[in-house]
Amino acid sequence: KRDMTAMFGVRRVVELEQVFLYLCLHDGGILNLLDLCKNLELKRPTVENFIDLLEAAHLIYQLKPLGYGKEVLRGRRKVYLADPAIASSVLLRGRSLLEDDTHLGYAVETACFRHLFGRYYQEAVAFSYWRNRSGKEVDVIAEIRGRPVPFEIKYRQPRNIDLAGLNSFIAVKAPERAYVLTRNVDDFGVSIAPGTEVPIVRVPAALACYWLGASELAVREGLN
Repeated sequence: KRDMTAMFGVRRVVELEQVFLYLCLHDGGILNLLDLCKNLELKRPTVENFIDLLEAAHLIYQLKPLGYGKEVLRGRRKVYLADPAIASSVLLRGRSLLEDDTHLGYAVETACFRHLFGRYYQEAVAFSYWRNRSGKEVDVIAEIRGRPVPFEIKYRQPRNIDLAGLNSFIAVKAPERAYVLTRNVDDFGVSIAPGTEVPIVRVPAALACYWLGASELAVREGLN
């Protein structure tokens, strides 16, 4: 609170804290600004300013929907905390998080995105998410060297994983490859998206984060 006041001149610190707590409760989700404003009884410009300040302070990341023009302007933003441990610490979840598949899934999704962001930070890769009109979604889209690369995190579905959103994205955008990060540590494989030649690579989320973290370190130390 002291840093936000000193660095950004925030005076309504209690309201800023309320917005941050709300984001902790909705980590990794698509943000509904109307609901946020209504629940906290705050005006939209105030909330948007607070969210931008939290991003400037490197406490959150905002992902816009993939697209151009009205698709982006009208679309809702997706918010990730800067670290998956923040929500559990702020909300005092402790070890109980490990017994809650829903919130553990959100934490893993946040961790995966954080590792992706760290790996490609120096390349200034643009991150977004994708959602079509029927509600099918892809968690993270990384635009690497001008090409979209979709990442779907399916930690809450260890079996019978639903890839309808990913398959829809592949059919529309035709990426060179796609990734699914899963829960099971032995879940490796490559499949082909229906009706295409696009490979879908399945990797355990824990190992993917390890690889991405090692790659990030190598890039920072000039080894890659």
